[in-house]
Amino acid sequence: MEGVRPVSECLESGQSVQALLIAASRVSDAEATKVAAIAAERSISTFVVDDEILSSAADTETPQGILAIVDMPTAEIPGELPENPLVLIIDSVRDPGNLGTLLRSALGTGVDLILIGPESVDPYAPKVIRAGAGSHFRLPIAFLSWDGVPDVLKRCTLYVTQADADIDYVDVDWCSPAAVIVGNETGGVSEAAIAHADGRVGIPLASKLESLNAGIAGSVILFEAWRQRRRRLLRA
Repeated sequence: MEGVRPVSECLESGQSVQALLIAASRVSDAEATKVAAIAAERSISTFVVDDEILSSAADTETPQGILAIVDMPTAEIPGELPENPLVLIIDSVRDPGNLGTLLRSALGTGVDLILIGPESVDPYAPKVIRAGAGSHFRLPIAFLSWDGVPDVLKRCTLYVTQADADIDYVDVDWCSPAAVIVGNETGGVSEAAIAHADGRVGIPLASKLESLNAGIAGSVILFEAWRQRRRRLLRA
């Protein structure tokens, strides 16, 4: 993975990191020094390499000069989740930017579990990692097969997001166990997801705008869920 923020978040989260690479041109600047200090505290090997070597290893055209070799996180559903979990299900979302946006929003709204369904972009693809800005390492992420729905979803009301839905997203009780299913950018949610859903939620739009993209639509709903849950917490 590469970039100052994703690498910093990864190091601070405690994720297993094999090595840190810093471009020679950046070795003395403040951001690189901070990242190297965190790596040193964790006894992670740090190597200063020529800029050309780092560029050849990077995925971006203009790399930020900081790369990390990171062990793949364990993609398992946690043994314990809150009594009223909030779950985000990614159903055939293929745009890396949309998935990264959804992961960042999930982290910011207290989502307890991310499930990646079939036909979705790899959550650990380089572009998704960058778009997620390190949120991967602070969220439980697992993979979902609609043929074997995990027990945690049996406790949840499953809502699919659709432009023509019959339920306004603000009318849902998001304080109860719930799962939000965000579908493909053009085709929407899959038939398998619809078959498991308990309801369809939508976001009313002004003017003649047909729909929002997957990243924004899912984020809007997640922040409404967080608003309701936060309000209940403040009243408790």
